Amino acid sequence: MADKKGRILEIIKRNLSEIIIYEMKNELTRYAIINEIVISKDYCYCKVYVSHIDENKNINLVNFLNKRKGQIRTLLSKRIDIYKTPELSFLIDETMINKRKIDNLLLEVKNEKMYTLQDLKRDQQKRKEYSLEKMQKEIKSLKDKKRALFNERITSRVLPCLGLKMQDIRKIANTYKHTDLSNMNLDSSLEENLIYFLISLSNIDTLKEQISFTLKNKEHLLSWYITDSISSSYHIGDINSDSRDLISLQIGNSYCKRLRYYIINRYLVKENVGRVLQLIIDDEDIVCKKAIAFLLEEAYFLNKEKVISFLKKKTVSEKTTSLFLRKVKESKKFTPEEKEDLVKKLIV
Repeated sequence: MADKKGRILEIIKRNLSEIIIYEMKNELTRYAIINEIVISKDYCYCKVYVSHIDENKNINLVNFLNKRKGQIRTLLSKRIDIYKTPELSFLIDETMINKRKIDNLLLEVKNEKMYTLQDLKRDQQKRKEYSLEKMQKEIKSLKDKKRALFNERITSRVLPCLGLKMQDIRKIANTYKHTDLSNMNLDSSLEENLIYFLISLSNIDTLKEQISFTLKNKEHLLSWYITDSISSSYHIGDINSDSRDLISLQIGNSYCKRLRYYIINRYLVKENVGRVLQLIIDDEDIVCKKAIAFLLEEAYFLNKEKVISFLKKKTVSEKTTSLFLRKVKESKKFTPEEKEDLVKKLIV
């Protein structure tokens, strides 16, 4: 019986591979791999564990196959001669993903140099060279009174400004990225606040941990200047899995919510505009509304029809829609005809 079941499994696996790769005629399935199949004792149900050569496309592949499992079962029944063709369900093969992760970790360990006493001394010396005191001295040396006054005006004077250029801020954050910031006064200036976030985020390995850190320090997110500047520091991967972590920012303050939209904007490509629009949750705070308007303008450039359809459903308020229209009107990415056409479609 065991040999018979093994032969049936092999026949099903071989034929399913041919059907998925050659008969489904889809870009996703062309690089699909069936790693294992498991069939019930009565041969009525069959679990098919699959993966894509590109790990980031595993979810899309499984969704695609499950939507067409009836069609695949029909094609399978025409190929194999058994009493009943089993019901199919497709799942991501996590074992292959985990195996690759373990292999990568082992390779990293193998290639990693042994940490010696000399390395320890060198690192201790570096910490002395790049101390908090030295960093603060360098920050003060770059102060600019005129720029400071301008920055205070545009940031509503939430914190004193020193007038540092953004390129200098990022250079300092990179130079002192291993500095101990535990004694840093985060309310002394806007620039030092920003540097604190940039350094801290650069030393955190995952998006989930970065968001957790952000929420713990949300009382120091006092300006759009900070949120918009740190948004590029977050690690992004797959929008579907990362959205579960990003929703945590929605429970923070207004600037946490604004930050969420600037991070989401980094996932935006032509193919996922609809998915990005699903992540929008309108807010009464103008700080968030402006961030949503910016995201909508970027999405509109990629897919006009989906954004217009989204806005016609009144998913966001008239104020947010108005801010979006202003963004489009001020943008150089659109022709005068495109801008006029957008207004007509939304009014209708």
